[in-house]
This record gives sequence, C-alpha cells and structure tokens, in this order.
Amino acid sequence: FSYSYVLDRSTIVVREGMSKNPEDYYKNDKVVVGAIQGSNFVQLWKDRAPNANMKLYQEYPDLMIALAQGKVDLMVVSEITGLDLIEKLGERAKGVVMGNPFLYDPQAIGLPQNDSKWRNWVNWALQRMWAEGILQTLYKTHYKVDPPFFPWENAQLQPRVLEVGDAKFDMWKK
Repeated sequence: FSYSYVLDRSTIVVREGMSKNPEDYYKNDKVVVGAIQGSNFVQLWKDRAPNANMKLYQEYPDLMIALAQGKVDLMVVSEITGLDLIEKLGERAKGVVMGNPFLYDPQAIGLPQNDSKWRNWVNWALQRMWAEGILQTLYKTHYKVDPPFFPWENAQLQPRVLEVGDAKFDMWKK
C-alpha cells in the first residue's frame, strides 16, 4: 500500500446545543441514534455502544431531516456526507451541526506486491503533491475540510522529493 492519502472520519451529527463528543452518548440507551439501513455505521456505533437505541432510515436526506425535527438525537455518518447534507439541505437542516469523529479510517492506494519501484514512485508523487499544496487543495475541494493528517510519518518529506522533477536537479528534465 502507498502512504495514506485520505483519512475518512466517521462522525456524529447533532442538533445545536447538544454535546459533539461521541463518548457522551455511548452509555445512554435513551438516546435515539439514526443511521442508514445496511450501512457499516450501525455496527461501528454498536461496537462502542452495544445497547444503542438505533432508528434506521433508507435515505440520508430523510435521516438528516429527522435529526433536525428531533425524531432522532444524533446520526452517524462519514464526515464528508454529513457536511454535504448540511450544505445541500439548507433550511431543512437548520440547527444541525457536525459533531466529533468516533472512528478514523486511513485509506491508501493498493499496489502490486513486490513492486517497490512503483510504490516508491506513488509515495514520491503523494509527497510532491503535498509539498506543492496540490493534495491539500484537492482534499479541501472534495472533502470540504483541510486534511487532518500528513501522508507520512512525522510530517517529513523523503530526501530529494523536491529536487526530482526540477530541471536544475533532474537529469531527465534537461
């Protein structure tokens, strides 16, 4: 696998004034948790709150509106989906705010086994895109938040990431 280039966060969405901290809801079986029928968020939440009172919906807009109307106390969803719904539903999602994540899912590019040259190139490209700000811009455009991670350990680029591809240093560019 390549370096992680996406950190998908499973979050809660709540009404204004409610706690944004998922842990505050784990042991409260009186809270009605909304989710989409068949989504992995149901089990992910139940892993943390085994006695959760779940109410399942068929469509995300219906779930978000049910939250805004007080039919459920919170919903579990991916961060990007929650942000997108709040934006697109506008007035119908009035009073609904993003809560905090309860699970982080780093994602990477699957690569062929035993092809370290290709893996190194992909990792180099991810680092170069990061160094030039391209990866952050793409992330913000498509996920609506700044990247909550660095795509490598300790936020340090590998040696020569900035030189390779620069005509002053790269013999292939001359």
